[in-house]
Amino acid sequence: MSPARPHPGPVVAAGLTLALVVLAVPPARAARSAPRARPSAAFERMLRDWIAEGRPVPQEVVRRWGLDLADEDQAFQAAAPEHARPLGVSRTQVIGLAPDHLINDRSRDTCTLCNGGAPLGQAETSIAVLGSNLLAGWNNTLGLCNGVSAVQGYGYSTDGGLTWVDAGDPPALPSGGRYRGDPVHTVNTSTGDFYILGIYDVGNLGPNSGLAVARGHFAGGAFVIDDNRQIAVGGTDFLDKPWMAVDPASGNLYVTYSNFVNGQVSQIEIIRSTDNGVTWSAPLALNDPSTNGAVQDSRPAVGPNGEVYVVWYEGDFPQSHIRIRRSDDSGVSFGPVVTVADFYEDQFSGAPGFRRAFGVAGPGIAVSGAGGDLDGRVYVTWMEALNFYDDAPLPVSGTVSEAEKNDFFASATSFAVGNAFQGSLGSSADIDFYKFTGTRGQTFILDQDQGAANTVLNVRLVCAADTGGVATYRYLAFTRPFTPNDASLPDLVFTLPADGTYYLRLDRASTAIGAYHFRTGWDTPSPGERGRDHRDLFVSYSDDGANWAAPHRLNDDDPWFDGEYPEVTVDGWERVHVFWHDWRDDSQCGALSYEYMVSSGDGGVTWGPNRRVSDEQSFWSNFVCGSANHGDYQGIASEGTAVYPCWDDSRLGDPDIYSETSVFASTEECPLGVDAVATEDVVMSFTLTNTGNVGSTFSWLVTDDAGWVVSAVPAIAGTVALAPGADQVVQATFHLPADCSSPISNPVRFITDDLNIPGAFGACMTLIN
Repeated sequence: MSPARPHPGPVVAAGLTLALVVLAVPPARAARSAPRARPSAAFERMLRDWIAEGRPVPQEVVRRWGLDLADEDQAFQAAAPEHARPLGVSRTQVIGLAPDHLINDRSRDTCTLCNGGAPLGQAETSIAVLGSNLLAGWNNTLGLCNGVSAVQGYGYSTDGGLTWVDAGDPPALPSGGRYRGDPVHTVNTSTGDFYILGIYDVGNLGPNSGLAVARGHFAGGAFVIDDNRQIAVGGTDFLDKPWMAVDPASGNLYVTYSNFVNGQVSQIEIIRSTDNGVTWSAPLALNDPSTNGAVQDSRPAVGPNGEVYVVWYEGDFPQSHIRIRRSDDSGVSFGPVVTVADFYEDQFSGAPGFRRAFGVAGPGIAVSGAGGDLDGRVYVTWMEALNFYDDAPLPVSGTVSEAEKNDFFASATSFAVGNAFQGSLGSSADIDFYKFTGTRGQTFILDQDQGAANTVLNVRLVCAADTGGVATYRYLAFTRPFTPNDASLPDLVFTLPADGTYYLRLDRASTAIGAYHFRTGWDTPSPGERGRDHRDLFVSYSDDGANWAAPHRLNDDDPWFDGEYPEVTVDGWERVHVFWHDWRDDSQCGALSYEYMVSSGDGGVTWGPNRRVSDEQSFWSNFVCGSANHGDYQGIASEGTAVYPCWDDSRLGDPDIYSETSVFASTEECPLGVDAVATEDVVMSFTLTNTGNVGSTFSWLVTDDAGWVVSAVPAIAGTVALAPGADQVVQATFHLPADCSSPISNPVRFITDDLNIPGAFGACMTLIN
């Protein structure tokens, strides 16, 4: 039976001679403005392709987004073309929750045109489910390599995710062009229509971005495309980072995106369709105009009564914001902008191995629509850092100048954190190395505070675990400082995962030759910070979109490991599940990841322990085609008691797409009611069975209204670990007192709880008559 769920109340670095000099503090700089929204990985790659093809891209756009700088693929061309697994990365499989399944066909990853034959990668997953049919999507770098294929792929399963077919590219429109990525999939559970959304490049029609949707259904064991059309045209505007939701009751479709007006300043817009995607409304801007240029990463979601929520990221200083608006008239109009959370973000680097020179901080969203007590509750997830802004400007104890030759790990120039260090890069092949020592849990801050104004550097923080060859370097953080910088804004923030030596690797991102000068320091924690390191994962919930619960930290790892992209879903029992990339299992370096999940059974009030999802570790620092090896997000879906996380995973040497089907279910069995008389002992047997495909720990309790239960084997209340299919029998004894009189009707209940999903109580009831 479905478990009963209480509804919570309302929630209102070696022996080199170093030069130490006194640092002349540079003059004060202007106060920092709010951070500008960055294009998605898919859109940035499209713009770079336009430039390579000779299509006109406005110079202000090129300068604004650094498109004249070498991208990460070009920056890594000097790397040896080796892709061996690093030392310490085992191929031994240990099942996390359910077994993992590879979705994409790796035999299609054949292309020698991308930077000397770098392996192709896939990332940015999306997944939708209806019954045994699943549709998954991802960014696919085959299109970056050959310049013809879509930069987006999809696959389907008709057996609940146990086997998959790589279906290749979403089809091009008759007018030409190709899908360019940022895929989002959804399904109308009432009609069986599935939808594939993505950025669309119109090809030879000019430098024009738009959005397109392919609609299809499952028939004869395959996925069939029924309709494919462009739904929005950018023109001189750039349409980026789309997301889609469907209302199964009305059939309405909702798409939100970032419109970079005139290719520059972003605003969040929504369009809707009331005729299954044939026609679309005029766009409606959602964010406050005063925040234009700072907004990105919007997502719509639909509640059980047709209410429409749109959540997005808004960059600001020192705290950024998660904003949301609600519509109660099917997206025609929206209520006021509401703040879900103000948070400190690490916008300077992604997680270990991330090959874009900044972090991504977009939110996730899901709404409960299972028809229970928590119907309509909305959940929002995000990533949050400690407050490192209050350490600026960094004090300096002295300056270290680069050694005459510091072009490799063995010749790295040493500095102590608190020193500044300075040097120059004399050619495009020049690489400088520095090293320092630190302690696990210390948060390292790097800030470039002077230099040639046209010098842009690539800076990588590298773990010392294995520096034998480029295939085994473990890049923990990557940033690209633009100089001169702002004293209040660091260039890199990272919490050290282990005691030991760390390296900084500097090379040029631009053709300019110039000097650099960096300050370094440690963060001093401040009272009241929610974030414990450079990136933790949080959730909040609301029953109306206006009043939000206090943010809850989801990850229970030590406060010196990374995690990114918390994605949320609500299953058919109203249980909430969040999963993410997680680096906690690499205690040596914090550079190898698994997927992790955490669940709540009581609407986000209490959460169980973190559980590992993926079966093998991923090493992300390998050189692959396409700079967005992690992507900017990942996907998860659920239906009934099954949860379907879908993620990019580099266990085979480059990112591929995996999913699994984890079923979280249990049943309680009570005996038939019995007749009894005064002073009699009644023995009753109850059974708890794990009917899911994932082992878990359960609690039980035998209770009756009259208080007659006196003992039980193994106990009246207890806990037990049950493998899939295993059960626990509880034999309880009840003693009827002498003064009980007929007729007797004493309700007896057997109450259970999955301790990994706390608060989703299951129960059965019988009677002693």
